[in-house]
Amino acid sequence: MRCGIGSLKGKIAGALLVSLLGSAGCARRTITLEEARNAIVRIPGVPLPKDSPLVQDIRSVDSRHAVVEADVRTVFHLEKRGSRWAVVEVRLADGKWLKVEEFQEDLLQYRIQRAETELNLIALGLARYRLEKNSYPEAENMLSLSNQLFPRYMNKMISADPWGNDYLFRREGQTSFLVFSRGPDGKAETKDDLRVKDGPLN
Repeated sequence: MRCGIGSLKGKIAGALLVSLLGSAGCARRTITLEEARNAIVRIPGVPLPKDSPLVQDIRSVDSRHAVVEADVRTVFHLEKRGSRWAVVEVRLADGKWLKVEEFQEDLLQYRIQRAETELNLIALGLARYRLEKNSYPEAENMLSLSNQLFPRYMNKMISADPWGNDYLFRREGQTSFLVFSRGPDGKAETKDDLRVKDGPLN
């Protein structure tokens, strides 16, 4: 049964972690309101007019990162399914309607691609490490491994996957390794795991 009311209007406030390309002194704000707004409207797959995000607060984390709190006008399309209402579409500012399922699928694919990119970075870092030291490092967890690879062999610190779980690392002798993400379900050794073994993904 489709609800006769087309939409529910409201606002959402989001805290966004914005990566900066330049460097700046830590004693001053590292990002301007305009730069924060421009970064938000450039989020892939989220159609926002330039004047839509109302930036409320900016907190600098370091010279390359900032947490931005912004209000975005949001419209929700609800549908009654049995005795419960469910959100079926979302419209941000004056953009097009986005089906919830499509938005979730886009987010899933983005996270998978990001995990694959990070796994490749780790694998390349391990290859550079072995080339110099003739073996792979010993590490109890991903944070320990990342500390050994960054910055000489890997250009960024990596510990958690896009789902918030630590990547898992196994050294299998001096000449073999396995690094993997537990994937969307957060469980190891299931079919949605993403992994690299002895080299980057093809």
